[in-house]
Amino acid sequence: MRQQAASDEVLIARIAQGDRLAMQVLYGRHHVRVFRFGLRLVPDEQVAEDLISEVFLDVWRQGPQFEGPIRRFHLALGPLHDSSPVCAAPQEGR
Repeated sequence: MRQQAASDEVLIARIAQGDRLAMQVLYGRHHVRVFRFGLRLVPDEQVAEDLISEVFLDVWRQGPQFEGPIRRFHLALGPLHDSSPVCAAPQEGR
């Protein structure tokens, strides 16, 4: 199975085994949402970039601790989805 087509659950299982490519794919899939959320918490781009680095470093370090479905990861990212009001781009004129 190609890494790009793998589900997040499969990627986390591979990350738990030390698969760096799986980590790159997971990062590529979710880093923009995490960054946007970070910018809402701290309006400083550098601090937001540091936050996403910490989030994904924690995923890498804790990969072996994820059991079963990747529910915890998705719960953590739940408010970060593009359709979320938290991450909606500010509209002009506001």
